[in-house]
Amino acid sequence: MRSASLLRVEGGWLAGCGAVTVTFSAFVFVVLDRTSPGDRIALLRASIAGLGTTVPIIFISTVVLTALPAALVIWLSEKFRVRSILFFGCAGIAIGLLIHNVLLRALTRNLPSVGWPFLVCGLGAGLVYWSVAGRHAGQEPA
Repeated sequence: MRSASLLRVEGGWLAGCGAVTVTFSAFVFVVLDRTSPGDRIALLRASIAGLGTTVPIIFISTVVLTALPAALVIWLSEKFRVRSILFFGCAGIAIGLLIHNVLLRALTRNLPSVGWPFLVCGLGAGLVYWSVAGRHAGQEPA
């Protein structure tokens, strides 16, 4: 893989991780809003103050947890020149649900299953990856 292709792939993966971060952060804030009685302005202030710690934690966790499965999907798409938005959307969903079911549910056995945010985040990441890099899979720059 040439350096331009590698930069495209890495940029796409990091953009997908950024999409997960934004989407998951939105889910967290919606849950906080629905479960926190009281003053919405105070909740908004606390949420904005928490962005400085929440967003980097979500981004770094996403990068670490998705590195291997995303690398496998990216390698397959580059090798077989798969450029389908459906492929990347489904792969993103699969990675999101894999992370939820294998890693997080194992750590939180007594909590109820909340896999749909991971499904939505994975879909978003797959679509963002496709828009940045996946639609050019297998193409070597001239």
